[in-house]
Amino acid sequence: MDWSINVPTLESHHPTLRKVTQYVLQNMNDLLTLEDLAQAASVTTFYLCRLFKEHFNLSPMKWLWLQRTWAAGAYVTAKKEFCLTDIAFACGFSSSAHFSRLFKQVFGVSPSKFRKEKCDCGLESFCLTLENKFLTVRYTEFNCFSQ
Repeated sequence: MDWSINVPTLESHHPTLRKVTQYVLQNMNDLLTLEDLAQAASVTTFYLCRLFKEHFNLSPMKWLWLQRTWAAGAYVTAKKEFCLTDIAFACGFSSSAHFSRLFKQVFGVSPSKFRKEKCDCGLESFCLTLENKFLTVRYTEFNCFSQ
């Protein structure tokens, strides 16, 4: 099956954060730790946490789970032939229950309902807005990631 898709990302122009973004996109389905992200960017975990807080107002791990959830949302709408469990595991979730719970927190509906209701909307429905020098999430809708 063809898994290629354009995944929306919350990214920055900062070179260290771009390295982390690329690493995550290339290793989306692997078990990733904070240490893995820091090592991929050749920085300390402390520095990486500080950068994420400064640029996204999120911890690196919250950012990672948000990326995985957005990727899953993209697959749910664009790849209707894939079952939701396969999408969950391909995006790095360790269980269907964790996937469904986080998906509902981020998008407000279950993955199956999202597939039925949003399949014609495209990726614009992910509520990304350009604000200042980086992309931010509308925190009112993504309250599970608010600080």
